[in-house]
Amino acid sequence: MNRLLLLIGLCILSGCAVAEGTDPIIKANPDSEYDTTYKELGIGQIHDFQFTLPNADERWVRVWMEGYQNGEKMNEPLAELSYGQSPGQNEEGHLGIGIIRDGGDGAMLHVYAPGVSLIPRTSPLPLNETGISTWEYAVDEEGINLELGEEVLLGAYRQSTSGSIQTFDLQNKEQVKQMIHDDTVVLLLKMEVGTSEEQE
Repeated sequence: MNRLLLLIGLCILSGCAVAEGTDPIIKANPDSEYDTTYKELGIGQIHDFQFTLPNADERWVRVWMEGYQNGEKMNEPLAELSYGQSPGQNEEGHLGIGIIRDGGDGAMLHVYAPGVSLIPRTSPLPLNETGISTWEYAVDEEGINLELGEEVLLGAYRQSTSGSIQTFDLQNKEQVKQMIHDDTVVLLLKMEVGTSEEQE
């Protein structure tokens, strides 16, 4: 009986290990060296994450920033990065986006992922610090497992000229819609992991 229980326990543990070992994982990384560099240089703000991608040679990753102004969505992503089929089987590193200030209302958006980085591009939306603004993570430091083909909200930058800014639950889709409606400018950082077959 004891041997049977031991075998069952080992099977369960090994099954869990396999499941955990094959799921992409994303975790908030608010105190990373990237964040420290941005703060020390005073160049803007950053949303940094630790991203683990098993079976990277069979996966595609898309990271993008949606923009909204006065409740209206911009036609195209403000910044977007897509990559995949890494030569290595497993991949791990930093993923995120930075807002680089230019001293006025303008700013540049810098999207990066493990081994990949876009040249910062100018934001078509005015991103200034004269109103109230905030960065918020939708994923915490415990992290989440990503399902293939699932669109995931990682975080948001919000700006309001009303003199106040409310708190919203970024895991609640209805509250996210309300946030987009209420705030002057909203940037949503999203990502999706898919298979190579989906890209063909």
